[in-house]
Amino acid sequence: MVDLSAAYEGVEGVANFPTEEALRNYRAMALERSVQQADFIGRRFSGAGSVAEACCGNGRLLIALADRMQRLQGFDLAASRIDFARQWVEAAGCKNVDVWRDDMLEPSRRPAPADLGICITGAFAYFGALSGEHERRAVASLGAMVRPGGGLLLELYQHPATIAHCLAEPDGRWQRWSELAAEDPFRFSLSAFAYDRQRGVLRHEKKFIARNGSVDEGRVEALRIYSPETLDGLLAPWFDQPEWYGDWAGNAFAPDSKHMIVSFRRRAD
Repeated sequence: MVDLSAAYEGVEGVANFPTEEALRNYRAMALERSVQQADFIGRRFSGAGSVAEACCGNGRLLIALADRMQRLQGFDLAASRIDFARQWVEAAGCKNVDVWRDDMLEPSRRPAPADLGICITGAFAYFGALSGEHERRAVASLGAMVRPGGGLLLELYQHPATIAHCLAEPDGRWQRWSELAAEDPFRFSLSAFAYDRQRGVLRHEKKFIARNGSVDEGRVEALRIYSPETLDGLLAPWFDQPEWYGDWAGNAFAPDSKHMIVSFRRRAD
């Protein structure tokens, strides 16, 4: 099992929320973030009745879609995020949502082929940062999640401004502090970035400062930055008919877009 969970394991543990109200507020914030994504899916894939989400995280999108779909499945490698998702699914009474812990590259349980496969928040790019073989196995896993003729929806982060900052620095590194939303269990985050231009990989080292002053550090993620041509070629054995967007409002993708959102159609077997 390739451990890609370290960047997120434990961040959303229920124990990080001091009160039930704090937990409710965080869930409400997460659902609010999902509204535009759920609306996009409703417009673009109006005929879909079932969803399978790879790297589903805390389950927010599945819960946001629960009243629009008949069956929703999701899995993630981070055990703490799946625990969070399960408790949230139960609290929300979403009987049609099923989440479990699994590895996309070495799945022990595959989702039933769905009308729509989803992998958002840049998660697919983790595999490309590992190697071409990991990337191809991730594509095959996505292909197995979707029925022939069904749809696939990917969201990738492009980080154009961050990459520009890195390239402007002599050592190729750049960092920034951010203050997080009041509903977040952490108050500040420090992000240190380094961009490998040859590989097209952005490395992101994270440090979080909790509201009680404790420090959470040592979390690292690496993302491959894709062009439309590269991504289309990579998915071509399984998917065709790509449509490219630059945001969840449905605006066209451009070289300076922060997001690359692309829908595909699953080829016939």
